Amino acid sequence: MKSMEKGINELNDNDSKLLIFCLERPKTISEIARHLNIAVKNVSVRLAKLLKLKKIEIIEGKQNRKYVKTINVENLKRYMVEILKHLKGKKEMTHLEFYQIYPFWKMIDDVNGFDKKNALSYVEFSEPALVERVIRLSPEGEKFLKENDPPK
Repeated sequence: MKSMEKGINELNDNDSKLLIFCLERPKTISEIARHLNIAVKNVSVRLAKLLKLKKIEIIEGKQNRKYVKTINVENLKRYMVEILKHLKGKKEMTHLEFYQIYPFWKMIDDVNGFDKKNALSYVEFSEPALVERVIRLSPEGEKFLKENDPPK
């Protein structure tokens, strides 16, 4: 049986989707609720957990509006660059091969496992698309790679 502390530190699919959704620009709580298709009250529970884990920040806007922004994205961007570099030059790969870039069993004890999982999700489902549907590097992916992978 999982300990209570471990349960608090584990992030579920809605946590991942929320962090990805709030990555590019801050979103309102109602936008998050619509995106996740959950009640605003449930969003508040997710936000409290993510605040405690220092994964998000809440920004006060005009008329007491609150906006949520994902923080600590440098690891996420680094892993996205890693994934896109792995895809560069490959004609295509299956979804199974794609998700084996960061094997799940290696993520269990890896403190960066959550960021790796999010990077895989973000690369596949980002707007604009960074990869083609058959999992190959798109022109937007090439552009992202050039902007975020400094020459050595």
